[in-house]
Amino acid sequence: MKYRDFFRESAWMMASTVIGGSMMWGVHFLSKKIPEADYAGFVTLNAVLTLVPAIPLQMVFARWTAKALALNKSGQVASLLRIGLIGLFLAWLPIGVSSIVFGPHIKWILRLDDWVSVVLTAISVLTALFFPLVLGVLQGSQRFLWFGLGQIVAGAGRFSIALLLVLTVFSSLRGIMIGVLVGYLLALIVTGWGAKDYFCMRGQHVNWRKFASEALPIVLAFAGFQFLFSADLIFLKAKADPTEMAYYSAAGVLARGLVWFVGPMAAVMFPKVVHFTVKSEKTRLMEVTLALTFSLAAVGAVILYSVGQFVVALVYKSSYCERTLALLPMYLIGMTILSLVNVLVNNLVASGRYAFVVPLLGLCGVYAYLLDIVGNRMEQVLKILIGIGLVALLICGSFTWLDKGRRRTNVNPALA
Repeated sequence: MKYRDFFRESAWMMASTVIGGSMMWGVHFLSKKIPEADYAGFVTLNAVLTLVPAIPLQMVFARWTAKALALNKSGQVASLLRIGLIGLFLAWLPIGVSSIVFGPHIKWILRLDDWVSVVLTAISVLTALFFPLVLGVLQGSQRFLWFGLGQIVAGAGRFSIALLLVLTVFSSLRGIMIGVLVGYLLALIVTGWGAKDYFCMRGQHVNWRKFASEALPIVLAFAGFQFLFSADLIFLKAKADPTEMAYYSAAGVLARGLVWFVGPMAAVMFPKVVHFTVKSEKTRLMEVTLALTFSLAAVGAVILYSVGQFVVALVYKSSYCERTLALLPMYLIGMTILSLVNVLVNNLVASGRYAFVVPLLGLCGVYAYLLDIVGNRMEQVLKILIGIGLVALLICGSFTWLDKGRRRTNVNPALA
């Protein structure tokens, strides 16, 4: 393969992720323009949107798309896209109806001032379900230009519309939630245009039983990684002092930026590994991706730690500096390790090797137990994060290299 294409696509995806993510988070700066209660409401409703299993959903459709295209079965991608959208809409429909019927009651439960924002959030959930499906098709078909544009438009649309409405018409929660919805809609238009030929293409039969059997381990694999990536915040929030938790969260935001920065390389690698696996072709793309990920993550960690004081002072209050900077080094080490785990998980799933999923989920259980017993001792939590990350790296590495000699193609008979 031409590694030049991989480097070019990875650079574009990294840039679009940084731009789109920065614009997405820019909405939080509007907290100064709306009442504190409305900002708290936005954080709550935004948390609802994060419950959408976007990454597992995206990767399921990305793998099936890449495999179908490798076997010249593009009609299956068309069927998958259309039926997937219809299925997600039907699954969402009770949520949409409930938001209208029980909107005022939900508003009271969540302590919101505006029930219209509940309805807007429900509609945003639908778009948040559609978006990763279309992104998965674009990723699987290696249309990274449209993939990256979709990410940028999602962030830019959310921020610009929310900013315009908050400064002019709705200086409240409603203005921000309209921005969130419009951002998703604009991104769907862009990504949908990138996949427009699949909407018009004649469909082919899909073995949905086989699809479901393959989807389950993929969902579990990426859900497991997502748990390793974010569980420390969930457990600490229930036990830690709010002020200390703010310092820990600030360090976490900076450290997790490493994974978001280097993660797109694994996303670019994924459909290419699927293609090579289906075609029974040899490649060292995973090794190249792993080396680049480690190099960039390590350099990024050193730079971030070096300028951490200035970054923390720029984004947060001065009181955050000392405690946040004390936590940052161990957090950076933990996230660097998880960035490597992410590459190995993507490679194993792409090559159809799912035996690692059960040990990974078992490790998640151990991680949850350790986080529960360690309480609110943040330094201990970070040590556990590093240790669990190393064990996850060992598990995924073992299944990657020890099984390499007896790797099998794992081609779906329904696609052959």
